[in-house]
Amino acid sequence: DWNPDKIEWFVDGKRFSSESIAADELSEFHKDFFILLNLAVGGAHAGRPDATTVFPQHMYVDWVRVYQK
Repeated sequence: DWNPDKIEWFVDGKRFSSESIAADELSEFHKDFFILLNLAVGGAHAGRPDATTVFPQHMYVDWVRVYQK
């Protein structure tokens, strides 16, 4: 659920996460967007893949709902 103040993510009808987008430095969240489902491996959050990283990785998506209020 995306409004001028925050974005909320829901999984199975329950709020999973919420992030404020009201700050001026987050102005990009007040422009048009598109959905991108990504199975990224590595990066600043998870670190680089190493010998313990399991490949291949998989992402299964049953459905994505997009609606406008």
